[in-house]
Amino acid sequence: MKLINKFTLGYIVITTMVLMIGGVILYIQVLSELENEAKNRLTAWINDTADLIEKGESVDSLINKNIVIELLPENAAILSLRIRDSTGVFPPRRRGVDRMLTISTSRKINGKHFLISASDFIAEQDEIFTGVRNSLVIVAGLLVVLVTLMSLYLSKRILSPFHHMINAIKRFNLKQQNPILGRPTTTKEFKELNYFLENMSAKALYDYRVLKEFSENISHEIQTPLTIIRGKLELLMDKGVTEEQSHHINAIHNAVQKLSSVNHSLVLLTKLENLEFSSKEKINLSLLVENLFQSFQELMEMKSIVLKKEIRPDVEIPLSYPLAEILMNNLLGNAIRHNIINGQIEIKLFKNNMVLSNTGNPPTVKPDELFKRFKKGNQSSNSTGLGLSIAKQICDLANIKIRYQFEGGLHTVTLTF
Repeated sequence: MKLINKFTLGYIVITTMVLMIGGVILYIQVLSELENEAKNRLTAWINDTADLIEKGESVDSLINKNIVIELLPENAAILSLRIRDSTGVFPPRRRGVDRMLTISTSRKINGKHFLISASDFIAEQDEIFTGVRNSLVIVAGLLVVLVTLMSLYLSKRILSPFHHMINAIKRFNLKQQNPILGRPTTTKEFKELNYFLENMSAKALYDYRVLKEFSENISHEIQTPLTIIRGKLELLMDKGVTEEQSHHINAIHNAVQKLSSVNHSLVLLTKLENLEFSSKEKINLSLLVENLFQSFQELMEMKSIVLKKEIRPDVEIPLSYPLAEILMNNLLGNAIRHNIINGQIEIKLFKNNMVLSNTGNPPTVKPDELFKRFKKGNQSSNSTGLGLSIAKQICDLANIKIRYQFEGGLHTVTLTF
């Protein structure tokens, strides 16, 4: 539509310039034609009057408001054609003056010398200019209306396949598994666009299905042996083993547990990136946070963490309960896991934002990198480095802004709804 508007504006500007130039030429041409027509008419009147005198008509009967006849000495020199441009009072109005053109010449007829003058009113220059200007304004107005209507027609009819394709792209969703289909058109460029987008969307859907199946298969195939390994380790731990063997078994068990957690987190991230979750639901965040803090009560007591909270009731966010629970679990879990002994956690939850702060050691990476995969503020062996990545993906899904900063010994995560 912007392209059509620019074309329309350009066309109107060019047309206006052409009309202005044409108007000047038309004004000059009309003025010249009117003057030539008036001269020819007055000259014809003089010739007709001279012919009538020659045929014996009475001079007095030929004199009128347009014709003046004077008798000159017979031996006076013949006067050539003279043109005089003057003004006079137009009889019907009797007020103001109009432009009058007078042509005079002398003729010797039947032994007498006559001065014959013919005069008549003609249109003034300002009247011609006004007429031309008004005509051009009407023509320009009609052209503007016509061009605007043509632009709307072009936008609605000729560009209809393009607008259809734009809307189809906006509605395109990998989860629905429907490729983009263009509207039939005879325009070569639109045909090429339809062909490209239809093939591109079909390829994207195919790649999405392959990646989804691969993620699900690899998750299942990894989780099964991990479950077996975890079970065998628990059996070994139940039997009599030496202290050194117990230490190795615990290390293996922790590594298996971490691998299982990483696998689960990566699968969740893949689903989030593929938009397999809906954010149209609403969750009571106030109630969820209160319940989670009760669940984390024992962990906070183990570290002697002091909790300060200011939670407004019935704060809702556009997020499904499972995703909201994962988001808050990750954020609150990080605030406890990366805290210090005798540390503190402070949370403020209001209608439009939530601020979560906790004490802890300074991060070893840049704050803006903590939302990337496998980036950890400290190299804790109990962390997968995926918690904040998952939190970021969930926030993006729900159009929630998340920001992290470390200042004054406090790690602060801010959510803006």
